[in-house]
Amino acid sequence: VKVTVDSNQAGEHEPGYEDATTKPGKPVDVPQTGDTDLPDGTHFDGPSEVPEGWDVDVNPDDGTTTVTPPA
Repeated sequence: VKVTVDSNQAGEHEPGYEDATTKPGKPVDVPQTGDTDLPDGTHFDGPSEVPEGWDVDVNPDDGTTTVTPPA
């Protein structure tokens, strides 16, 4: 049996984010504005660790990231 593994497509695409500004305790949505020609089934995930007091939520479908700094 021959099994061929395709390359991981993550290295072939460049999602990106613009800078955003907010105030302490106020969430800000940061849309994914980089590579928009992504394969069907693309899943976004956030960092495994964030600084204490910060909240980071990533929409797995479109990559929009909501960031809330500490108050």
